[in-house]
Amino acid sequence: MPTRHPTCRQAPTRSLSPTDQLRPRNWHRREAQTHLTPASTSASLDTPSARAGRKPAPWNGRVCGTLRFIPSNVSSDVRAEVVELAGRAVRAMGSDIGIFHTEIKITPDGLFVIEVNGRIGGSIPEIFGLATDQQFSILDVACRVALGEPVRIDELVPCSRVGYSLWQPPPVEATRLARLDNVNEVRRIPGVHAMFVNKQAGDPLSWKAGWSSRLFTVYGAADDHAGMWAARRRVKDTVIAEFD
Repeated sequence: MPTRHPTCRQAPTRSLSPTDQLRPRNWHRREAQTHLTPASTSASLDTPSARAGRKPAPWNGRVCGTLRFIPSNVSSDVRAEVVELAGRAVRAMGSDIGIFHTEIKITPDGLFVIEVNGRIGGSIPEIFGLATDQQFSILDVACRVALGEPVRIDELVPCSRVGYSLWQPPPVEATRLARLDNVNEVRRIPGVHAMFVNKQAGDPLSWKAGWSSRLFTVYGAADDHAGMWAARRRVKDTVIAEFD
């Protein structure tokens, strides 16, 4: 979030480096839950239920999709803790102004920083535009900050809708896309603003390629989080994909 961050809570009384203050005990053993920034949420959806073998496998119930949305659906108390911790994380990197992508895990044991990066997060400009009916541009803010203009944002940007992006990686065992159908039907789902196809039938696949391995990305907006989840289910039920 582009901001001069509000004053952080008092640091622990024992002597710690900035990194130690942000690192939980046994941090390397924590299991990932949900990744949050002050403005957005991304969640891993659908656990693969079976292995495909060497023959084409159906889509439904088998592949993971990553959904990012703004605003988040956490409580106001958790949201305040996330924003405060993000400010501490940025200060631990020696900065107090600029555009930062901060990922924080919410777990039963508390909040844990896993990334601080001096950039705008992927898909965030598009999702912000959808969530605010194009009334807020984080790219515009980033340019103003880069030009040295005084920019201060002390509160989360108000959103009139829930903007989202859904991107679909291939199953771990898939080596080739055999079929991807009903793309145009997805584009007609209410609330879907755009669908970008990244792979065609016959293309080789590898989940190790990460973002570049995605089959497609869908951008849309809904009146509330329930409507967003409903749109996501329709996308999953509409697309037909098979893999070798």
